[in-house]
Amino acid sequence: MSSTISSVICETNKVLGLPQENVFFHSLYRLPGEYSNTFVRSAKSTSPIQIAAIFSAQGSDNIAASSLQQVINAFSGIVKQSQSRAVIDYETFSTQVVDVLNGLVCNISISNNGAPLRLSCTIMLIEGDILRIMSIGNTRAYLFRKGKVISLTEDQTVAHRYVQLGAITREAENTHPERNVLTQYLGRFPQDGPVVPEKKVHFKLQENDEIMLFGVGIAQYLQPSVLGFISTKPTMPETKASEFISAAIQSGAKGGISAVVFKVESVLVIQPQIPGQPLSNGAVAPAATSAAVSSYSQLSQNPQSSAALSNSSSAEGVQVGEDNNSSTGNPMDNEEIEHNQKNAKIKKVLIEILIAMGIFVCCFFIGYGIMFVMMNYGNWTDSKKPVITGTVDMDESLNLVMYSLSDHIAVFAEESLESAILQELSKGEAVTLISSNDSFSKVITGTGNTGYVMTAMLSESDPTIGDSIPDMTADPTPIPEYIEITPSPTPEATVSSSEETDATTESSAETSSEPSETTAETTTETTTTTTTETTAAPTIETTTASETTIAP
Repeated sequence: MSSTISSVICETNKVLGLPQENVFFHSLYRLPGEYSNTFVRSAKSTSPIQIAAIFSAQGSDNIAASSLQQVINAFSGIVKQSQSRAVIDYETFSTQVVDVLNGLVCNISISNNGAPLRLSCTIMLIEGDILRIMSIGNTRAYLFRKGKVISLTEDQTVAHRYVQLGAITREAENTHPERNVLTQYLGRFPQDGPVVPEKKVHFKLQENDEIMLFGVGIAQYLQPSVLGFISTKPTMPETKASEFISAAIQSGAKGGISAVVFKVESVLVIQPQIPGQPLSNGAVAPAATSAAVSSYSQLSQNPQSSAALSNSSSAEGVQVGEDNNSSTGNPMDNEEIEHNQKNAKIKKVLIEILIAMGIFVCCFFIGYGIMFVMMNYGNWTDSKKPVITGTVDMDESLNLVMYSLSDHIAVFAEESLESAILQELSKGEAVTLISSNDSFSKVITGTGNTGYVMTAMLSESDPTIGDSIPDMTADPTPIPEYIEITPSPTPEATVSSSEETDATTESSAETSSEPSETTAETTTETTTTTTTETTAAPTIETTTASETTIAP
């Protein structure tokens, strides 16, 4: 059982067309006549089951507001039915909430000529010292513990799917155009697929823990740094809720502005007490049943019968009972006394036989154990055990591959939420399991880090299998750039250039003297060779020292 103080604030939208919101807070919620004013409530509770929730509806303002009233009325009935039981079945509770509320929203949409209506919700349930969270859509829940703010939910939106795929950063998610396009919501018709809520179960609370539920407006407009700054303040829940609301409005939020803050003052452990025995606070422990109370009252009013009952388990007790009954005028027959004595002797013999059999069985197992150790001692010595280098002892590692259930799963340096965070896992990222318990699992990540992850965040199957990839809004193929290519010279142009060179050579040869003819001839041959290597098309024949003929 946990002792909590809590507060809720639900503001009215400042602009039409934004999500309408309502809250469920210790069986209280905003009524239609209270929509024009701010809904503010505070409470202190030690109830073994405490439930709070935020609902956000997308659709026409009037239809969304009226649907919230019907949804919360139905939810209130489910809560009352669950709180009437001594122990709540969380799986049955969550399944009933999804089925009943989803069917109700679908019927409301049909009755309004198929008007689109989609509801998000985040439900917090404290049972004893265990916190459970169920979320559908894009309302959020956070846990503040010893200076750290931990996100307990993941948005089920198209924008968050892009974050999971790595298409956009987490910082850009709250400003993305599709941040309010839900992938899971209440009001989902059967042909659209089942409603799959995100559930976190079995999270043990500690003293001074704070649980915060936020509407869509606060979740998208409140900066993480501001959220952390307000959470660290040593103020009461109603003050923190008010500061969260004010900070979101200053950041530009116009609607969907709701906040619920729970603070755990203490975690109470109830120990069983004997009826009538005083408790630590001076009160008297109640009896377990009305029959026990009646029996205890009769014994306290009749000491003689109490003595007879307390001593009837032994032979001496039978004699005492006889004396007491004789003194009251109701003597016991000798036959009955002998019968009781025989029963006592039979019980004594049976007990002795059972003791002897127990000693025999114990001796047998002890002897068997000694023989087993002696026969297998040689196999257990280090000299007989083969040593193979490069192998891993299976006793030291489970070597089991596990997968992260969602994004931003923290890997802690130690088995504690207060320890340093080594890295964050993305959804479907594989890790190697070393050891595991109910709260934490020791793992080795793909980057080689060894740390601890909450056991509830790991799964033996890859959660990304079967996830659909969202349709791209544009063709991702890049448009090629136009590059101007200069054409290479053709063989005809090369031949023309060679002819001009030969003509120049002939002219020079005719006007030059004899030594010049030799020089021209050498130059012509050089030029001709170069042209042949370049074009590989014409053939040049030299007839005289001063004349060249080009053969086609």
